Amino acid sequence: MRKRTFWSIFIPSLCSLIIAVIIVSSTIYSDAHKDLLSEIRYQAQYTADILNSVPSSERHHAVLLGAIEEKKGHRITLIDVDGTVIYDSVASLQELENHADRPEVASAMESGRGEATRASDTLESETFYCAIRLNEGHILRIGSSVKSSFGILLNVILVAIPTVAILAVVALFIAILLSRKLSRPLKNLDLDNPMRNKTYEELSPVLDRVEEKNLEIAEAMEDLARKRSEFDHVTANMSEGIMLFSSDGALLSANKSSRAVITLSPGASYSSLSDDSDVIPIIEHALKGEKNSEKISRAGKTYRLTATPVKNPFGEYSVVLLILDVTSTEQAESLRREFSANVSHELKTPLTTILGYAEIISNGIAQSDDIPTFATQIHSEASRLLTLIDDIIKLSRLDEKNIVSEFEEVSLLDVARSVCDQLSEKAEALEISLSCSGSDQSVRGLRHVIYEIIFNLTDNAITYNRRGGKVNISIVGDSIHPTLTVTDTGIGIPDEDRERVFERFYRVDKSHSKETGGTGLGLSIVKHGALLHGAEVTLESELDKGTSVRVKF
Repeated sequence: MRKRTFWSIFIPSLCSLIIAVIIVSSTIYSDAHKDLLSEIRYQAQYTADILNSVPSSERHHAVLLGAIEEKKGHRITLIDVDGTVIYDSVASLQELENHADRPEVASAMESGRGEATRASDTLESETFYCAIRLNEGHILRIGSSVKSSFGILLNVILVAIPTVAILAVVALFIAILLSRKLSRPLKNLDLDNPMRNKTYEELSPVLDRVEEKNLEIAEAMEDLARKRSEFDHVTANMSEGIMLFSSDGALLSANKSSRAVITLSPGASYSSLSDDSDVIPIIEHALKGEKNSEKISRAGKTYRLTATPVKNPFGEYSVVLLILDVTSTEQAESLRREFSANVSHELKTPLTTILGYAEIISNGIAQSDDIPTFATQIHSEASRLLTLIDDIIKLSRLDEKNIVSEFEEVSLLDVARSVCDQLSEKAEALEISLSCSGSDQSVRGLRHVIYEIIFNLTDNAITYNRRGGKVNISIVGDSIHPTLTVTDTGIGIPDEDRERVFERFYRVDKSHSKETGGTGLGLSIVKHGALLHGAEVTLESELDKGTSVRVKF
């Protein structure tokens, strides 16, 4: 502000001085030009009148004109009608060329009077000529030189430079003093209380606007403080814990419920959670932009931690960590699994008994002729129920993650061959070609679960095939990603059913499933078994052409 004020004063002052010098020079030149023209015109007319009054026979040009030139100091030239110079008060006649082509001479010969101005080669002076035709036809020309506007300006500048320099220094000091004086009130403005300032009247609109903005900011800050208070009140009374972390991992805010689970001071980094080291990876993944959720145990309780990344305008991620107490949910789930297992186990004994009696009746031990038919039906239904219970037990077993500790190295090809041997009779009965191929790849897992995966896929491929069809179990890949593929040439799966075939108890064709004794749990067992081993299951199918299921470990 101060610099701008200084230059806005100093530069116009300096420009004014330069313009003044130019104007003075132009005025001097203009006045000198006018005076010289008037004098030359007067002398030319005066000399012409003298020469016209004296008979030509009595004229002594050199004497008469010399006397006039000596008195006035101007150059006098007398020119004959053909342009030849008869007399010149400055130059020798032999040096002078014909003047008939001179503008002022030509004009005088034609109209009786002519004038012209010619500049010197150095542009420092100008010569003014006035020519008048005498009675006998001779041309009288009077000439005189004066400094040109450039020359006058040059002289004035040489004289004016010291003056301009002194005035420039004075203007410099004045500009400095004025800029300081003008900027001082602006420098000392109280923007918090703009209406109390005593300064320039022109600033009043600006100060009024600042006052309005201050009021708006104060209202916004008050509203923000109120909302923050409401947020703190709500979060403080939440049963769920909530923690906010900045992009550099520092704790910004934490409610009471979260502090009961994770102990961390505001402003501290998450990396200092030495007593809660299992929380560190959760926050680290969220700081990288990956939403993740894990369960942790504290003081006999189970909590689910969900870390959600929030991207800021700079491309960095802050983190919102939500802490939920899922102890009751976990206990209920555990009870549900236990109940399911217990019920299935309890149902298995009486159904086995029913199956035994049904076999006695179907063998003809009973006396009634109708008993074999009923016995066969009882046997069939009991077998289906027993299979269902077995499947439920398998699923319940797969939900228990503690069985991971029982993992061992399992050869996929060996298990596949065992399945082929087990299902070969069923395949032959349905005229299905069953084959097993591939390389000997091993995975770390539960042998009986992997057996169930391959068995259920192969059994489905045989059951939902056509007579004369083919089923192939293929083991390919490498030690990092062994892949099991079961392919058949069966009836295929409609598009609308492909996403749901892995759900529990879901059947594509319920009537066909009833005929084949399917429970609707086979592919669900495959899915959960694959999840237990960290494998990926993909399904490709085309109606009336067949199905291919791939399990990539």
